[in-house]
Amino acid sequence: MHTKNLLLSLLLLLSTVTPISASSQAGKNFSGTVLKVIDGDSLIVSRGRGRQEIRLYGVDAPEFDQPGSFACKRWMRDHVAGRNVSVLGVDYDRYGRLVAVVKVDGRAVNGLLVEHGLVWVYDRYCHKSICRDWKSAEKQAKSQGRNLWRNPHPIPPWVWRHRKPKHHK
Repeated sequence: MHTKNLLLSLLLLLSTVTPISASSQAGKNFSGTVLKVIDGDSLIVSRGRGRQEIRLYGVDAPEFDQPGSFACKRWMRDHVAGRNVSVLGVDYDRYGRLVAVVKVDGRAVNGLLVEHGLVWVYDRYCHKSICRDWKSAEKQAKSQGRNLWRNPHPIPPWVWRHRKPKHHK
């Protein structure tokens, strides 16, 4: 009888707990301080007493060994490191990072990077209405030869990542 009551109590307790999935948490917005710039499209932001790794939504920065990587990371350090930001969560990626629009002084860092020609709009994942504006900003940065676009044919990071090393005989 004791086991039956314990089991019933446990079932009642569990039925009152609402599971929080990663995707339902993704829409949670918060403000915090940029603690670290990991690279051109990834940050660590304070969140309450903890920290949250953020992957910028809708953009893709050059890889660490790719031309333009240093300039992009330097821009991020100069403009967002140590700053208070607003984080608008969109989703979580397969690495558990919160994919988000990050705003500094009311402007989306994601879009500022595009305007400066430091990142690509990541068409594969950028589906919100703001992506149209970013795509337009990318075209303008390209036509004006800003940063990445000084090279007439820069290699997008999603292509760079999948290149296989060439072995010469």
